[in-house]
Amino acid sequence: MSIWSRVESVFIFLAALWVLIAFGVWVTADSTNPKMSQRLTALVATMNEHRISHYQNQHWCTRIDSESGNYADQPSSTCGSDDGNKPFDAHGARLFSVVSDAAEEAQIAPIRIDIRSEHGRVTFATISLSCFLCYASYIYSPQKPYVTQERKPTDVINMTGDWYYENTGI
Repeated sequence: MSIWSRVESVFIFLAALWVLIAFGVWVTADSTNPKMSQRLTALVATMNEHRISHYQNQHWCTRIDSESGNYADQPSSTCGSDDGNKPFDAHGARLFSVVSDAAEEAQIAPIRIDIRSEHGRVTFATISLSCFLCYASYIYSPQKPYVTQERKPTDVINMTGDWYYENTGI
């Protein structure tokens, strides 16, 4: 067996081991842990404090909607928003960074966050997650128990603090 065959075998073994470890972490990660509710509440509170109603962070669209203005890095047709968007300036970039930092603190990587508030209190929130082979979201519904709007089979797990975890699979 040549040295290159051995190197190749070691490389394949290490790659397979890495995939196995990543899969194990994914399978054992508890997205509904009670501590997660606290982190999600802090994230939504940060958005509400800065009067941000929409956050989107996807490779084809970076966008934030706030009372002080709507910002996007792509034309409205690409980002799925109205024509009121303007390119990111220092203020828009700061708002986007505030939410990104809060999401990192919550230990999630959301692709979209939408919140509704009335009189300064959040009345509903959806945090859409990027996940492999699923469509998952955290839902905050403090006014009434959450009932899914999906037509296909959906797992909805009631978490603490008016939070729900919804997974529609693929």
